[in-house]
Amino acid sequence: NTSCLDVGCGSGATSFIFANFFKSTIGIDLAKEYTKNVEQLDNLKILHTTIHDKFFDDKKFGFINYCHVFEHINDPLKDLERLKKIIKDDGYLYIEVPGIYHTDQWYDGNFFHSLEMDHTHFLTLTTLKNMMIKNDFELVHGDEIIRSIWKLNKDKKVFFIENDFNNILKQIKKSD
Repeated sequence: NTSCLDVGCGSGATSFIFANFFKSTIGIDLAKEYTKNVEQLDNLKILHTTIHDKFFDDKKFGFINYCHVFEHINDPLKDLERLKKIIKDDGYLYIEVPGIYHTDQWYDGNFFHSLEMDHTHFLTLTTLKNMMIKNDFELVHGDEIIRSIWKLNKDKKVFFIENDFNNILKQIKKSD
């Protein structure tokens, strides 16, 4: 009985599925050509904008989906600041990105092919967790593929930042 925001909804197929489970669903994508055939439902809106649009100034969502979007964002910290304003206090944020340790599952094992995919960020669960912790989110569940669920760190729990540099360097050298 809550609302859903599907960021980077593409064809709107996932937004359509979400609309069957949420009271209201909004899918957003900048590419109009992808969303032109989305089947309309009373509780589904598809908009061609970003989360920074004034339209969202007075909106709060119980669930926000970033499935294969976060790695394309030029300024993820700006998005995280905005997300803190539009997610409900008890809401959840789903982020899925191609994890650097599992490029074999995304790009036929070719790390360098992933560099061609307009990705501005390459993440491990640890590097994503570090970014999220610094921006007042806490991990509910996640894996290295990277599929992760987050919530606001309302209690201001203290988390430690981890260094993943050596592991990432080993992974890149394996690909080289």
